[in-house]
Amino acid sequence: MKAVTATQHYYRDIQPWLDVGKFGDPAYDDAELLILTGGADVDPHLYQEEPEPYTTYAPRRDGMEMLRLKFWLESGRKVLGICRGLQLLNVYFGGTLFQDIPNHVSGRHPATFSEYLPPYFHQLGTVNSYHHQAIKTLGKGVMVAGLSTEDTVIEAITAPQCFGVQFHPEWFDKDDSIGFFSIIESWVMGRVQL
Repeated sequence: MKAVTATQHYYRDIQPWLDVGKFGDPAYDDAELLILTGGADVDPHLYQEEPEPYTTYAPRRDGMEMLRLKFWLESGRKVLGICRGLQLLNVYFGGTLFQDIPNHVSGRHPATFSEYLPPYFHQLGTVNSYHHQAIKTLGKGVMVAGLSTEDTVIEAITAPQCFGVQFHPEWFDKDDSIGFFSIIESWVMGRVQL
């Protein structure tokens, strides 16, 4: 992701198809942030629901990312969830998802953010939308940090050592994208709270 590298801080991209055993490897010890990215739907079986007809999921990826997330949190490091990543974080903490919501597959919509987030978020006004699922019930310790003002879809969450957004900051215009990932870097380095 260009915006991540534009902050001049190194984040290792860990692909979901890598062997889970490698996450105990010292080669990963220096990574400070795990980014859970977008992609297929989260397996509804993980939150005790049957898949609806339009739900497409990747059980192998879900299993590997849930193990990676557990390893990462147990090691005391931070996690950023983007789109599907936000949804996976919520499910990891015991929450559930709406398997299909209308009017969020493409476009932009207004959003509001919690007052404790940095001013950057309050200046956004609108966020992009490329998803058809959303948080239904919050997991244990998960707090709402942003909402769509059109339909109250949760747009941002915080949880212990975690921050998640439903939108795609890597697809913002250059300045907004760099601004987002600069805040994430500050959070990882302990200079700002999310």
